[in-house]
Amino acid sequence: MSVLYRSLGLLMGATGILHMLLGVAVFTGPARSIWQAGIWNSIAHDYSRATFLWFSCSGALLLLLGYLMHWVLQQRPLPRALGGGLAALALAGGIIMPVSGFWLVLIQAGLILRGPRTVPAKQ
Repeated sequence: MSVLYRSLGLLMGATGILHMLLGVAVFTGPARSIWQAGIWNSIAHDYSRATFLWFSCSGALLLLLGYLMHWVLQQRPLPRALGGGLAALALAGGIIMPVSGFWLVLIQAGLILRGPRTVPAKQ
């Protein structure tokens, strides 16, 4: 497996961290208002707070996915279905919201789809 392919988990994790940092930078006001409201049940019908929450949660999920991908890549190639699923999700998201990070995930999905299909022989 190439170094780039073996680094896909780390790249996905970095995408998640970038997503969370960007969320804090862009949604500073809503994040602060959640904290000031005492956190518990602080979203209610405030869509800017809800957007911050979902933005942060999706970043955390990307980070967790990156960890899982890294763990799997220590033993075997990633399943092609993961690349296809990520490609479909990223393409749909990128079409709906062209100025977004969906394109980063689409690139990573393409690398998964072009990656090896067999476990490399132990030396």
